[in-house]
Amino acid sequence: MPGKLRLLYWDSCVFLSYINADPGRIDTLDAILDEIYKSNGEMKIVTSILTKIEVAGAAIEYSTRILSSAVEQKIDALWNDESVIGLIELHDGIAMRARELMRQALTQGWSLKPPDAIHLASAQWLGVEELHTYDDKLPRYGTMIGCKICEPYITQLRLNLDSGTTS
Repeated sequence: MPGKLRLLYWDSCVFLSYINADPGRIDTLDAILDEIYKSNGEMKIVTSILTKIEVAGAAIEYSTRILSSAVEQKIDALWNDESVIGLIELHDGIAMRARELMRQALTQGWSLKPPDAIHLASAQWLGVEELHTYDDKLPRYGTMIGCKICEPYITQLRLNLDSGTTS
Protein backbone atom coordinates (compact mmCIF):
# COMPACT_ATOMS: atom_id res chain seq x y z
CA MET A 1 0.00 0.00 0.00
CA PRO A 2 1.49 3.37 -0.98
CA GLY A 3 2.37 5.83 1.76
CA LYS A 4 0.88 9.25 2.30
CA LEU A 5 1.93 11.90 -0.21
CA ARG A 6 4.67 14.05 1.31
CA LEU A 7 4.22 17.69 0.26
CA LEU A 8 7.06 20.19 0.45
CA TYR A 9 6.23 23.81 -0.24
CA TRP A 10 8.93 25.85 -1.96
CA ASP A 11 8.90 29.62 -1.58
CA SER A 12 9.87 31.58 -4.70
CA CYS A 13 13.37 32.25 -3.36
CA VAL A 14 14.09 28.52 -3.42
CA PHE A 15 13.18 28.31 -7.10
CA LEU A 16 15.31 31.40 -7.78
CA SER A 17 18.26 29.76 -6.03
CA TYR A 18 17.75 26.74 -8.27
CA ILE A 19 17.50 28.83 -11.45
CA ASN A 20 20.60 30.81 -10.45
CA ALA A 21 22.47 27.62 -9.47
CA ASP A 22 23.50 29.38 -6.25
CA PRO A 23 26.69 27.88 -4.82
CA GLY A 24 26.05 26.28 -1.45
CA ARG A 25 22.40 25.69 -2.37
CA ILE A 26 22.24 24.03 -5.77
CA ASP A 27 23.58 20.65 -4.59
CA THR A 28 20.88 20.44 -1.93
CA LEU A 29 18.13 21.51 -4.33
CA ASP A 30 19.29 19.03 -6.97
CA ALA A 31 19.31 16.29 -4.31
CA ILE A 32 15.76 17.14 -3.24
CA LEU A 33 14.54 17.11 -6.84
CA ASP A 34 16.33 13.80 -7.42
CA GLU A 35 14.67 12.35 -4.32
CA ILE A 36 11.27 13.46 -5.59
CA TYR A 37 11.87 11.96 -9.05
CA LYS A 38 12.78 8.66 -7.37
CA SER A 39 9.86 8.71 -4.90
CA ASN A 40 7.40 7.15 -7.35
CA GLY A 41 4.83 9.86 -6.66
CA GLU A 42 5.14 9.75 -2.87
CA MET A 43 6.77 13.22 -2.66
CA LYS A 44 5.95 16.44 -4.43
CA ILE A 45 6.94 20.10 -4.34
CA VAL A 46 4.04 22.53 -4.31
CA THR A 47 3.92 26.29 -4.61
CA SER A 48 1.53 29.12 -5.33
CA ILE A 49 0.80 30.10 -8.91
CA LEU A 50 2.29 33.43 -7.77
CA THR A 51 5.71 31.78 -7.98
CA LYS A 52 5.41 31.65 -11.79
CA ILE A 53 5.41 35.46 -11.71
CA GLU A 54 8.06 35.89 -9.01
CA VAL A 55 10.44 33.54 -10.84
CA ALA A 56 10.63 35.60 -14.02
CA GLY A 57 14.35 35.43 -14.67
CA ALA A 58 17.83 34.65 -13.43
CA ALA A 59 20.14 37.03 -11.60
CA ILE A 60 22.42 37.27 -14.65
CA GLU A 61 19.51 38.53 -16.74
CA TYR A 62 18.68 41.21 -14.19
CA SER A 63 22.29 42.34 -13.90
CA THR A 64 23.02 42.40 -17.65
CA ARG A 65 19.50 43.22 -18.85
CA ILE A 66 19.98 40.54 -21.49
CA LEU A 67 17.40 37.77 -21.67
CA SER A 68 18.50 34.17 -22.17
CA SER A 69 16.36 31.55 -23.90
CA ALA A 70 18.25 28.89 -21.90
CA VAL A 71 17.12 30.51 -18.63
CA GLU A 72 13.55 30.74 -19.87
CA GLN A 73 13.63 27.05 -20.86
CA LYS A 74 14.98 26.11 -17.42
CA ILE A 75 12.18 28.07 -15.74
CA ASP A 76 9.52 26.56 -18.01
CA ALA A 77 10.89 23.06 -17.38
CA LEU A 78 10.11 23.49 -13.68
CA TRP A 79 6.42 24.02 -14.36
CA ASN A 80 6.07 21.35 -17.05
CA ASP A 81 6.47 18.26 -14.87
CA GLU A 82 3.35 18.15 -12.73
CA SER A 83 4.48 14.91 -11.10
CA VAL A 84 7.29 16.87 -9.41
CA ILE A 85 5.92 20.39 -8.95
CA GLY A 86 2.30 21.25 -8.32
CA LEU A 87 0.84 24.73 -8.51
CA ILE A 88 -2.01 25.96 -6.32
CA GLU A 89 -4.28 28.69 -7.60
CA LEU A 90 -4.90 31.79 -5.54
CA HIS A 91 -8.55 31.72 -4.52
CA ASP A 92 -10.73 33.52 -2.00
CA GLY A 93 -10.00 31.06 0.83
CA ILE A 94 -6.24 31.54 0.47
CA ALA A 95 -6.63 35.30 0.02
CA MET A 96 -8.67 35.61 3.22
CA ARG A 97 -6.18 33.47 5.17
CA ALA A 98 -3.30 35.55 3.81
CA ARG A 99 -5.06 38.68 5.05
CA GLU A 100 -5.58 37.09 8.47
CA LEU A 101 -1.88 36.21 8.65
CA MET A 102 -0.93 39.79 7.79
CA ARG A 103 -3.22 41.05 10.55
CA GLN A 104 -1.82 38.50 13.04
CA ALA A 105 1.71 39.58 12.13
CA LEU A 106 0.76 43.17 12.85
CA THR A 107 -0.20 42.26 16.43
CA GLN A 108 3.29 40.74 16.87
CA GLY A 109 5.01 43.87 15.55
CA TRP A 110 6.04 42.02 12.39
CA SER A 111 5.66 43.11 8.79
CA LEU A 112 4.31 40.46 6.44
CA LYS A 113 4.21 41.37 2.76
CA PRO A 114 1.29 40.15 0.63
CA PRO A 115 3.33 37.71 -1.51
CA ASP A 116 4.81 36.08 1.60
CA ALA A 117 1.35 35.92 3.19
CA ILE A 118 0.03 34.20 0.05
CA HIS A 119 2.84 31.62 0.21
CA LEU A 120 2.19 30.96 3.91
CA ALA A 121 -1.58 30.68 3.40
CA SER A 122 -1.12 28.40 0.37
CA ALA A 123 1.16 26.09 2.34
CA GLN A 124 -1.35 25.96 5.17
CA TRP A 125 -4.25 25.36 2.80
CA LEU A 126 -2.44 22.37 1.29
CA GLY A 127 -1.43 20.97 4.68
CA VAL A 128 2.21 20.65 3.69
CA GLU A 129 4.77 18.91 5.87
CA GLU A 130 7.34 21.69 5.48
CA LEU A 131 7.73 25.08 3.84
CA HIS A 132 11.22 25.57 2.41
CA THR A 133 12.57 29.10 2.14
CA TYR A 134 15.78 31.09 2.34
CA ASP A 135 13.89 34.05 3.86
CA ASP A 136 15.05 34.17 7.48
CA LYS A 137 11.91 36.08 8.55
CA LEU A 138 9.43 33.36 7.60
CA PRO A 139 10.23 30.59 10.14
CA ARG A 140 8.54 32.60 12.92
CA TYR A 141 5.21 32.00 11.15
CA GLY A 142 5.45 28.22 11.51
CA THR A 143 3.19 28.06 14.54
CA MET A 144 0.62 30.28 12.82
CA ILE A 145 0.31 27.93 9.84
CA GLY A 146 1.04 24.65 11.61
CA CYS A 147 4.11 23.43 9.77
CA LYS A 148 7.88 23.55 9.93
CA ILE A 149 9.42 26.45 7.99
CA CYS A 150 13.10 25.98 7.22
CA GLU A 151 15.82 26.09 4.60
CA PRO A 152 15.83 23.18 2.16
CA TYR A 153 17.87 20.21 3.36
CA ILE A 154 18.55 16.63 2.44
CA THR A 155 17.95 13.81 4.87
CA GLN A 156 20.64 11.54 3.51
CA LEU A 157 23.92 12.17 1.75
CA ARG A 158 24.26 11.05 -1.86
CA LEU A 159 27.29 9.13 -3.06
CA ASN A 160 29.14 11.01 -5.78
CA LEU A 161 30.23 8.13 -7.99
CA ASP A 162 32.60 10.31 -10.02
CA SER A 163 34.80 11.24 -7.08
CA GLY A 164 33.95 8.54 -4.56
CA THR A 165 32.80 11.18 -2.04
CA THR A 166 29.45 12.09 -0.52
CA SER A 167 27.57 15.27 -1.23
